Amino acid sequence: MAEQGAYLPQPVYYVAPPRPPMSGLAVAGFVFSLVWGFGFLSPIGLALSAFAVAQIKRNPGMRGSALAGWGIALGILGCIWLGMWIYGFAVAGS
Repeated sequence: MAEQGAYLPQPVYYVAPPRPPMSGLAVAGFVFSLVWGFGFLSPIGLALSAFAVAQIKRNPGMRGSALAGWGIALGILGCIWLGMWIYGFAVAGS
């Protein structure tokens, strides 16, 4: 039995450290590149993702580099598709 006035050990609670912030530009660039909008949104997504990469390099603790990378890749594919689509209409129209 514990004697009078003795303290029992208190439980130890561990708190996870806060996560670094996510780059909003990376998220927006990825979403615009993913949605494509028949290719018309791809240049916007590509530009936002490129700005996100620069932002993440300036702030090393910021997350979102993978999203920015995928946004750039999908944006390039969408721009290629958009270019082929515009070229197809230009050739078909002449």
